[in-house]
Amino acid sequence: MEIRYYKVLPEHLGPAVQPPDSDEEGNPLITVVCLERTEDPDANNHTGYDYWGAYTEESSLLDDWEESNSILVRISYTELPDPVTSFPYPFYETSHSPIRARDDQGRYIADDPATPDVNEAWI
Repeated sequence: MEIRYYKVLPEHLGPAVQPPDSDEEGNPLITVVCLERTEDPDANNHTGYDYWGAYTEESSLLDDWEESNSILVRISYTELPDPVTSFPYPFYETSHSPIRARDDQGRYIADDPATPDVNEAWI
């Protein structure tokens, strides 16, 4: 699986990120996820950029999507805000550092001292 990360100016400052092409059944050829919007009050970093992730099995599909979205700036994992507001599977599986676990409202989850062999605070 090929996973890539991007930063882009927020939509109100420029053009929007274009969705990927779909197959005959209407399924997107690649999966694109907004990991953090700088205007979101719950964002961890108000850097002036929105951060996106995209993945697929075929890297050529990502190349084509990048070409159709000239506003994207490709970045490495280490250039993402730390921590990222939304970090769904499979993005967290490729991370190089632990990520704080969050509940449904986005609040940090504490470690449960009753389970010393499991640290629930980290993914």
